Amino acid sequence: MSFRYAEFNILETSWLPQSWDEQILEVSTLYSKCIHLDGKSSTSREPVDTQGVNCNVVSGEIVYQKIRWLYDLYRNQFAELAFRVNEGEILLSTEINTGVNINVISGMGARYEWHIDTNPLTGILFVTSHSDEDGGQLLFKTLSGDHLVTPKSGMFILFDAREIPHTVLPLKKEIRRISIPMNYYTPEFTLEKVRPADLSSYCLPSN
Repeated sequence: MSFRYAEFNILETSWLPQSWDEQILEVSTLYSKCIHLDGKSSTSREPVDTQGVNCNVVSGEIVYQKIRWLYDLYRNQFAELAFRVNEGEILLSTEINTGVNINVISGMGARYEWHIDTNPLTGILFVTSHSDEDGGQLLFKTLSGDHLVTPKSGMFILFDAREIPHTVLPLKKEIRRISIPMNYYTPEFTLEKVRPADLSSYCLPSN
């Protein structure tokens, strides 16, 4: 499978409300829950001897309740971008918690596990900006080599990583990295058809 990837600067649009990043930071601080990724899920590509990693997640239900504009962007403007990238019909998640979440990793050495996705198109809106010296880059292992994405606030990316292992590299400083993953589907690959049952008990979807 070739690696489908696109990125957009959402700060050039009028989609985000004033102080959007501060709103997300506040909700993340108040409502995120720590989840341990043990490397045993069907989508994990962690080494067999992994100790696992921790990340904090704000559920889709909280996003819907506390940041309704973000949920609406997932359903409308971001879905339109997904339609353009897919060049065909896009479906939203039929489960509120598997549509859009907020992911937070923080502290020296914090990272996100190696994994693949099951949905045909994943979106990520970056909330915090980071330099290469900060760490926290999103790394894809494609057939043609590494594809590295450095988070920049307001950047929205779309990609198909069903066969492309990817991870968030360890943070190199005592900082917090916040991103917002979104899952999109197609008529051929709906949530009910492609999402393994073990993911619901393992963790919320994230990148």
